[in-house]
Amino acid sequence: MRTPGCHCRPEAHARRPGRSLKEGGVDPEALEGCGGRATHALVNGGAGVMVFLSAPLWLRNRITDRYWRVQEVLKHARHFRGRKNRCYRLAVRAVTRAFVRCTRARSLKKRHLRTLWINRITAASQEHGLKYPAFILNLIKCQVELNRKVLADLAIYEPKTFKSLAALSKRRREEGFVAALGDGKEPEGIFSRVAQHH
Repeated sequence: MRTPGCHCRPEAHARRPGRSLKEGGVDPEALEGCGGRATHALVNGGAGVMVFLSAPLWLRNRITDRYWRVQEVLKHARHFRGRKNRCYRLAVRAVTRAFVRCTRARSLKKRHLRTLWINRITAASQEHGLKYPAFILNLIKCQVELNRKVLADLAIYEPKTFKSLAALSKRRREEGFVAALGDGKEPEGIFSRVAQHH
């Protein structure tokens, strides 16, 4: 009879007397001729129980690994409602869906926050008589490199600072209008009136 997990020749087991295990000893002839996997066969404290430390048995013994894997899934499902927070079959599906949604939400969060900042800046700039595109464009021309998050925070928590930024943007806009108009004279070679032929 072959011992599970021990890949030896059958004749090695046939020569092993049964009383040697009961007495706490191991017959050296029993291990004779075994391959490298069975050379690690030990007797567990002389109690008569053979412990095989071969690699195939180590790989097959996955009871503790499964326990900790289940506990890891249930740890992520503790805050769910219903049976999903304690039943593994339901929890593993819910946790998988939650991870997929979390991955998708990371990109959506950036988009939503940018929209929120733009809405706040638009509302604050309209209080000072400027539209959002003109406000941002003239700030860039003034070399004020503040991102939308900082501008939205200034609009909420520092209204006086935002008011000065709006005044700066408005002044730069008016300077642009004056520069575009020039001295008020029409350039040469431009017909500003429709010629009427008689």
